[in-house]
Amino acid sequence: MVHLWTTSPGSLPSGTSQSMGGGLQTAAFYTAGTPQLTATYEYDGSTWTAGGACNSGRSNGMGAGTQTAGLIGFGYRDPFANQNSTEEYNGTGWTTVNPGNTARRNVGGWGTQTSAICAGGYTTTSVTTTEEYDGTNWTATASLGDADAIAPGGAGTSIPAGLVAAGTVAEEYNVASTLVVAGAWASGGILPSNRSGQGGTIGDSTTPLGVSGQVTYPLFTNATDEYASSVWTGGGNYPTTIRAAFGGGTVTAAWMTGGETSVPNGPALSATNTYNRTAWTAG
Repeated sequence: MVHLWTTSPGSLPSGTSQSMGGGLQTAAFYTAGTPQLTATYEYDGSTWTAGGACNSGRSNGMGAGTQTAGLIGFGYRDPFANQNSTEEYNGTGWTTVNPGNTARRNVGGWGTQTSAICAGGYTTTSVTTTEEYDGTNWTATASLGDADAIAPGGAGTSIPAGLVAAGTVAEEYNVASTLVVAGAWASGGILPSNRSGQGGTIGDSTTPLGVSGQVTYPLFTNATDEYASSVWTGGGNYPTTIRAAFGGGTVTAAWMTGGETSVPNGPALSATNTYNRTAWTAG
């Protein structure tokens, strides 16, 4: 089976990168980004429309949830300020809620507005810190095994199970003691190539999709890799060689938008592409 991306006719109103978002291929949100943007856009599978602006412009944070129950947290604001603030989205406006414990950027995350994970990232060095969100508070939990997992992609539908991937390292998280260890990380399959600043790891912990990213500064890749049973296999290449895009959905119905084609910081892209495990499509 040939797995390809397709370009969607619906592009963002302007190019952005290092943003956050969440939701499905037919109901997604995308917000913030470089340089300290606050605009939010909502996607219906073909068109992006303006939503409510977030309260704190930032980049390189985590995003989770749905178009009507979204979550963003952590990240970075100039000049040189890591963030731990958290906001919830109801499909119309953003509300600032309790902050996380450790301010950091380049994090991985997944989940819902009431059950989410933020893992890894960068303070003044790479960290293994993991925090769980229960809809009210962030609580420190088991640390990642590899502190090199900065700017990771994260995939999962709620706290109980998820995955982050960066460099060539993947780690799986699970709170079900019958599967791994309660509240602990376990090594996952090695990625086919080293990368950071991924377009996101889309899907859930058992069938995620790792997309594009930076291989070795300043080289980028457009590779797509699918994960199952602790093994990564090549999927269809993303239409553009980029990093710092953001996506969501599932392996069979994914979306990704924004990003940048060169370093440092630009030019930022506005194109949206979708993936149905047969093809990436422009959207």
